[in-house]
Amino acid sequence: MAIHNPLSLLLLLLSSSMFISGLCKSISELVFSIKETTTNDIQLPSMAIHNPLSLLLLLLSSSMFISGLCNRNSNTNSNSISEQVFSIKEATINDIQLAFKENRVTSRQLVELYLQEIETLNLLLRAVIEVNPDALDQADKADRKRKRRGKNKGPLGGLQGIPILLKDTIATKDKLNTTAGSFALLGSVVPRDAGVVKKLRRSGAVILGKASLSEWYHFRSLNIPDGWSARGGQGKNPYTLTGNPCGSSSGSAIAVAANMVAVSLGTETDGSIICPASYNSVVGIKPTVGLTSRAGVVPISPRQDTIGPICRTVSDAVYVLDAIVGFDPRDGKATRAASKFIPVGGYTPFLKEEGLKGKRLGIVGNLNFDFVNGSISFHTLELHLITMRGMRFTWSNRSVGLTRIQAKLDRVLINRKWFDYFEASEAVFEFPGNSDHSPAVVSLTILSPSGKRPFKFFNYWTEQRDFRELIDSEWKIHVEGNPMSRLTQKLKHIKSCLKRWSASQFLNIHEKVSDAKSRLDRSHTAVQDNPMTPDLALKERECLANYSMLARCEEAELRQKARVKWLSLGDRNTSYFHSNLASRRSFNRILSITDHNNVVITDEEQIKSEAILFFKVLLNPPGDKPSMENFISSFKTKVSSLIREGEWHPPVSRSAALSESVEDSDKHRSLLANWGIDAAFVRAPIQVCSWCKPPEGWWALNTDGSLRENAAGLGGILRDHRGELCVAFAEGCGRDAIDALELRALIQGLQMAKGLGASKLWVYADSKWVVDCLNGLITPPWRWSAELRVAKELVNDFVDCNIRHVWREANRAADSLARLPVDTSRADFPPLCLPLVLQSIFCEDRDGKLYTRLQKGAVIVDNLEIADADIILDPYQSGEATATLAEFKLSLDDYLKDLIKSPVRSLADIISFNEKNSELERTNEFGQEILLGAEMTSGFGNEEKKAVVTMDKLSRNGFERLMKENKLDAMVTLGWTAAPVLAIGGYPGISVPAGYDVDGKPFGICFGGLKGTEPKLIEIAYGFEQATMIRKLPSFESNLNKGIFLQKKENLN
Repeated sequence: MAIHNPLSLLLLLLSSSMFISGLCKSISELVFSIKETTTNDIQLPSMAIHNPLSLLLLLLSSSMFISGLCNRNSNTNSNSISEQVFSIKEATINDIQLAFKENRVTSRQLVELYLQEIETLNLLLRAVIEVNPDALDQADKADRKRKRRGKNKGPLGGLQGIPILLKDTIATKDKLNTTAGSFALLGSVVPRDAGVVKKLRRSGAVILGKASLSEWYHFRSLNIPDGWSARGGQGKNPYTLTGNPCGSSSGSAIAVAANMVAVSLGTETDGSIICPASYNSVVGIKPTVGLTSRAGVVPISPRQDTIGPICRTVSDAVYVLDAIVGFDPRDGKATRAASKFIPVGGYTPFLKEEGLKGKRLGIVGNLNFDFVNGSISFHTLELHLITMRGMRFTWSNRSVGLTRIQAKLDRVLINRKWFDYFEASEAVFEFPGNSDHSPAVVSLTILSPSGKRPFKFFNYWTEQRDFRELIDSEWKIHVEGNPMSRLTQKLKHIKSCLKRWSASQFLNIHEKVSDAKSRLDRSHTAVQDNPMTPDLALKERECLANYSMLARCEEAELRQKARVKWLSLGDRNTSYFHSNLASRRSFNRILSITDHNNVVITDEEQIKSEAILFFKVLLNPPGDKPSMENFISSFKTKVSSLIREGEWHPPVSRSAALSESVEDSDKHRSLLANWGIDAAFVRAPIQVCSWCKPPEGWWALNTDGSLRENAAGLGGILRDHRGELCVAFAEGCGRDAIDALELRALIQGLQMAKGLGASKLWVYADSKWVVDCLNGLITPPWRWSAELRVAKELVNDFVDCNIRHVWREANRAADSLARLPVDTSRADFPPLCLPLVLQSIFCEDRDGKLYTRLQKGAVIVDNLEIADADIILDPYQSGEATATLAEFKLSLDDYLKDLIKSPVRSLADIISFNEKNSELERTNEFGQEILLGAEMTSGFGNEEKKAVVTMDKLSRNGFERLMKENKLDAMVTLGWTAAPVLAIGGYPGISVPAGYDVDGKPFGICFGGLKGTEPKLIEIAYGFEQATMIRKLPSFESNLNKGIFLQKKENLN
């Protein structure tokens, strides 16, 4: 090597020194620093090299290092990205796919990292039963496929190259065993991959291995600890090693929580996904039964079994769910029935940060039995958000352009004691200044009592003997005036009398009850000492009657105040009631308001004046007195302006639209009359969206499929050859995605246009998928082929039909119509609800003149109860135990008979194996009474059928009635307590990390819904996750330092 330049020598020496010491920098940074340095400034390090061989090795190492860096830099777009080391800690699917794209990691390297983590942690956690010897080969295949695709085409996406663990009951046709954690099935050979495994392989996932579980789904014996199996040992909760990992999908949750794998699959019959997800601070999705195939999975109950993902984030769980849902001929009946719930485009579009907005969430009290008063999880529910205003986003990464991130990270939480000192408080988030967080200023306002206390009428008064006499005597007083004045005066007089009477009888009712109880106790003692004394016995009877009366009054008063079952909650009632009362009073109090000059007003009297002034201006012309006529006139004017501006369009009855002629503008008024308002103020003809006026002689159809807050909806605008509104329609329908609704809206509009005599039609559709399907560019899924055929036939009925795609942002008329809520109880296109329209007109504050503290998140419906919850939670009373025992034996025998090779062929063989291998299976210690009980069943007889009928009835009258009567989007419970409710009805649920108790044990929050409501639940769960970001890493540092995890490298197989 000939080196003629001191700079070159310096570069080689410095790079070699850095390479040897491990303190390397990028070549570009080094060259830049050298360019900034003059030859006079260069000082070579004092290095004495006396051996030519040493110099040669130094130069060669420098050359190799420089060459390697240059090659590495040439393969990436950024030097800084290329030098980043990929970490599997908390890595999401999106993180991994981005690393694939940027060549920071390969699938093989990723699998090796996870295998190394399993080798390090599994000796203690026991989350993995065995790893797949073909995992690296599958990873290499994924890398080759990605390389063939080329970097210019972007990543393959989805689960391509993503390692996944499967619960050891999900069959794989490879070198892995499928044993349900039992040695009885070790060595058995399955005929084929399970249905979900086929879909995973098709999506490109790498099967990393099998996860441990509670043996036989914890369906062998109640004495077996959660997470234990003969093959896998005792699974440990990574957050608290002595804590319960729950089951039966314990290994799947443990491995994901401890970052031993990217994602995993579990199964659930009753709580086996929801419970371990909650206990291990991960996300678990229990899908609607039939949404995922159960073919090839060791069964318990075909009526309740379901397969779902367990991941660290909601988005990862949704990606896995998208990959495994769908029809499977080997589980045809269930998957065909549930396939109607799968939205076109999958579940990924429902990952919305604002997913909580507008959702109605029901808090069910009689299911939270697992959380006692005083635990941190109970107090978590008693924390309240303080009223906040100011900066919408409280944190920013200060980046510019697309990399900028803003979020509302900071919140002010208060507990009940705060209300005792500061009844009215408000947090104002100021401008951040030179910080990345917005400072919060909390006002500590102490309000003085204002106004008279409201009069309270308690229902137990009517049960008192002298109540009716008091009312009769006081009502007879003579008063003067007109009838209304006399009525008012008498009511005021009665109120005063009742106050005095109540004060004399029931003032300090709680103290009186306590005193009555003391007197009763003393009388009991006296009677015990002198049982034959008549006076004492009579005294005891009087004390008992007085105490019973006062106790009933006290209970009735508490019931009426809080509207909950006080007896079932006991001493928790007083705290619970006053906490909620103080929270609602504080939240509903308006502490500041912004006037029309954008000035924040905090004075109480000025707030009142500004609010009154706003509504006076809004509802009444200047100089007029407030009246209902002026209110109605203002409302009509507002609606009229919205219609003329193309912002809102009232739907009309389709039958009326088809029967009326569109030539006469008066018909528009009759159509609007069907909606339920006087349409005389509407100017006709109504021009709508002049941007899409049809060509001369053509009609125009503008369709839209939207997802509204409460339900899916479709709508559209049909205009005649003059461009005038002919029909505006909207309809509430199922839970399908936008593309499917767009197709239905198109069919609806085509039928209307055909019925009204249109021959040439110009169609604007905002779904490119629908346009491409109609033009034959893509083939739709089989479930939409029938509707697509109907649409094509309707298109062919026109002389000419031109279908074009427009973006949703441009499709304003139909979009505004479709997103309005409608009454879905009627078959035709029903009228809208006037109060909702009033809310949209008067409460949106379009001009910003009035600051309204409207809740931006979900609507919470509290103090709900499920009917017969105590029966549902008891598997023996609900019939669940009776049915599942028989179903387990029948379905397991069928599964075992289908195996190509197996040591056991029936449930009886398994019981016999456990008895013969009692040391291996620890049969003498744990027993197998559930297996024995299942073996004693003789088919699915009348008793089992009766149990199923009972569970169906409990589900209809309990959970379904609760959801429908309260119009809930989801039921909310802590932990896994809702699992039996969801299990017996086959309903879906999602568990998301919600917190940690004082010992560090995690607990989750569960969102449950009706069948097929996964889209809503995903929106809610993702919105909750993004708003809280509660999950944290389990810590193993102390154990690693002690050497607990160290082990020799061994084959886990």
